[in-house]
Amino acid sequence: MADFNATLNTTDTGTTMLGGLEMHVWAQIVGGIFTLGGVIASFWIIVLHFRYYTEPTIQRYMIRIVFMVPIYAFSSWLDLMDKDHSFYFTLIRDCYEAYVLYMFFRLLIELSDGEEALVQKLEQVHQMRCSCPMCCMHIKPGRIFMHRCKQMIIQFVILKPVMAVAIFLMEILDVYDEGNFSAKRGYLYVTIIYNVSFTLALYFLFLFYEATKDILVSSIYLFCPDSPRNNLDQLRNFFASKQLFSSHIGNQLLLLY
Repeated sequence: MADFNATLNTTDTGTTMLGGLEMHVWAQIVGGIFTLGGVIASFWIIVLHFRYYTEPTIQRYMIRIVFMVPIYAFSSWLDLMDKDHSFYFTLIRDCYEAYVLYMFFRLLIELSDGEEALVQKLEQVHQMRCSCPMCCMHIKPGRIFMHRCKQMIIQFVILKPVMAVAIFLMEILDVYDEGNFSAKRGYLYVTIIYNVSFTLALYFLFLFYEATKDILVSSIYLFCPDSPRNNLDQLRNFFASKQLFSSHIGNQLLLLY
């Protein structure tokens, strides 16, 4: 500890030094190393998807989702390198985040054999109770239900870049003032709109998963064709007979399987 403290120095301006470098420089170096690792790992996964491109309708969505890693990592590292322009890096990162949310929704649809096939399967699902905080309401999965889920997710995908442009204009007019919740500043209203939109998108995405989780379990054989059908049935029966897990947790484990 004494040796470590000896390497820490404080300049006359109050800047902390470590090994002759300022702490923010160390942050940039460490951040760059992890960014490079994340980019290499994600691109390797993407390369493997292209090499074994056997399910293009599904894998294309997976590739777009994996692209979130290098985009998020690299833009965050640029934030460390250039704080004066970090605002623009954040906007790009957040817009792609909204796009990825919709890509995940599309992935769930394709894992369920496509939109029309999924609608037919949802029509056979019994009425279900909405999740908290709307647990007193019930909903019937079907075509209308899926369109409502799609609308609530797409509204966030559209709103995100619109809000990015609005924030950009407010920055030019000097009325945004990030972190200031004054009613005279734009940050308050942007935060409220963003959180309401994001909450709706995530809530309906969760409802969609709750309605399709059993359908997704039956579609897992797209990626493990060598596994016999009765393996999952045996696992589900084991969970039910031993009462080790709730049906929800059991389905989660089946998805991982």
